[in-house]
Amino acid sequence: MSKKSGFRKLFPYLGEYKKYAILSPLFVTCEVVCEILIPFLIAQLLDKCLAGEWGINLKTLIIELFALCLCALVSGVLAGRLTALAGAGFAKNLRNKCF
Repeated sequence: MSKKSGFRKLFPYLGEYKKYAILSPLFVTCEVVCEILIPFLIAQLLDKCLAGEWGINLKTLIIELFALCLCALVSGVLAGRLTALAGAGFAKNLRNKCF
């Protein structure tokens, strides 16, 4: 008789919410990568400003920074929403099985 780990015993109760449980960590990872890259873009932006390079590259860096911030924001909101859906669905399925 093989013993299942705790996760393997509980995974079937995710049911139709497996998609949310899998997508949520992916969005969290995307958010973290974006938030890690933001300081590097700000450093480049400051380097360009201090060097006196006020050209198209500066505008491009500002647009890239804005896009990265927006990507982090959307990824964070989606991760929170998907996590809440997966958790609530898991709890519903587990409650239905217990009672």
